[in-house]
Order: sequence, then structure tokens, then C-alpha cells
Amino acid sequence: MSSIPDLAGFEATLARLAADAGFSGAVAVTRGDQRILAAAYGYANRAWQAPCTLDTRFDTASVTKLFTAVATLQLVERDAFGLDTSVVGYLELEGTTISGAVTPYQLLIHTSGIADDADEEAGERYQDLWVSEANYSVTRPPTTSHTSSPRLRTSPPGRVAATATSATCSAGSRSRR
Repeated sequence: MSSIPDLAGFEATLARLAADAGFSGAVAVTRGDQRILAAAYGYANRAWQAPCTLDTRFDTASVTKLFTAVATLQLVERDAFGLDTSVVGYLELEGTTISGAVTPYQLLIHTSGIADDADEEAGERYQDLWVSEANYSVTRPPTTSHTSSPRLRTSPPGRVAATATSATCSAGSRSRR
């Protein structure tokens, strides 16, 4: 195995960006199972001056839309699944409240009818949903009722499901269903 790269210049650049430009974030560099660099910079919350740590949970929200779309379409191109494939069957989400008619295409264009995470119109606050678990954990079926409806709407759960589709497909090869 080749030697560990010298990351001193990279670390110095990150520290300078944190000091001079307000960069906040966590960085990890690994080679195989070996961690070469792990560092956190700046604030997780500037208003409270809470420092960013390696354990800080980041809400990536809409920044993943582009990557999700590209990864999903690459997998479609490789014939891993089709845009008209049921995400419920493909992701093995049988028994959840997500309709078996929901497809990657609907998730990508936010027309799946899957309900939003929080019903802000009824007074629910999105941030209150993630007090006991990270908002990026997609390890089990949702505990809230995300049902399919004929109404077209933008849906963050659609982004999550599309991301799960991409992540699941990237993790291993599956036949098209």
C-alpha cells in the first residue's frame, strides 16, 4: 500500500478558510478503512457560537437534489431499474404507507403525492421531528403517515426516497423489476 499523503497544505487551507472566510464544516479523508484526516471547523450554529464537531449533524436538505437526480439517472441508464419501477418493491418497503404506484420519476419531479415531513399549516415544526433522531437516517420505514394522494405537491420525503433509491442501487447490483 502506498504511503499516507501529506495533507498539511489541505489542512492549512481549511483552517485559513475557517478563519478568514467563515467556512464551517467537517472533513474526513480515508483510504480504505484507514482514517487519514478528520477535522471540524467553524460553527455548527453561528448565532449560538456552537462549535462544529466531528459529531455535528448537518441538514443537507435540497443540496442533494442534483446529486440524487444524476445518480438515479445513471442507474436507470445502467438498467438497474426504470423510471417507472415501483420504489416500494425496489426498496423493499412493502408494508409501509407509501403507495406501490410511486415511481422514481414521480420522486424526481416531486409529484409522488407522498406527504411532507411536517404539516406546517397545522402548526407542526419540521425541526421538532428530528429531536431524537437525525433527519438523514433512512434505515427503516417512516413512523409518520406518508401516503400517496392524487394531489401533486413538492415532497421532501420524495427526495429522501429518491436518495434511498440511489444509495440502495449504488450499494449493490439489482436486477430491473
